[in-house]
Amino acid sequence: MENGKEDFINSVNLNINTDFPYLVLDVINDKSYPRNPGFQVMHWHEDLQFIYVLNGIIEVRTLDNAIRVQAGEAIFINKNVVHMVSRLGDCHYNSFIFPAYFLEFYPGSPAKIFVENITANEQLSVFRFSSLVDWHKDMTVILQQLVEIERNKTAFYAYEVLVRLSALWLIMRKNITIPPEGKESVVNLRMQKILRYIEEHYAEDNYIS
Repeated sequence: MENGKEDFINSVNLNINTDFPYLVLDVINDKSYPRNPGFQVMHWHEDLQFIYVLNGIIEVRTLDNAIRVQAGEAIFINKNVVHMVSRLGDCHYNSFIFPAYFLEFYPGSPAKIFVENITANEQLSVFRFSSLVDWHKDMTVILQQLVEIERNKTAFYAYEVLVRLSALWLIMRKNITIPPEGKESVVNLRMQKILRYIEEHYAEDNYIS
């Protein structure tokens, strides 16, 4: 890979070769169901990710910072962002992973710009949803619904998921402030962060060479 991400694990969506590449990880302390070994080290993936914390506190670390998310809160992790999720004490969270094209409806759709405004913006690598902002609460309500849909699958499972994901994205896109993009490309900026992180942390155990 020419952008330098090969220095970290590419955590591939376990459902990538299915007709519905939507992956939900149910993580309790250090156990992931289904098993997904890459989640405990610095890694990246081409999919979008939302995490909803049911109990305890997690810390999401990227090449830039570390963000703590507690029970009842959530976080969005953009595609191709190197990150790691760790727990602070006992915790339980669900991670929802899916390709960006889920949100574009069909090839050539005008909805695509509302997806790329976020996925292609270097300044929007992660975004935390607290319990103190009304529209953030709307996001967590939908994530709670996705948790329940996963626990009680029906014949309409795929459609129910797609409807919720689209609603989730619409709320975020309507309320989030889109930072102005810099002159450099997303790939170049993320490569600089990766190289800087490697230089600073090359001796640590969670650096994968």
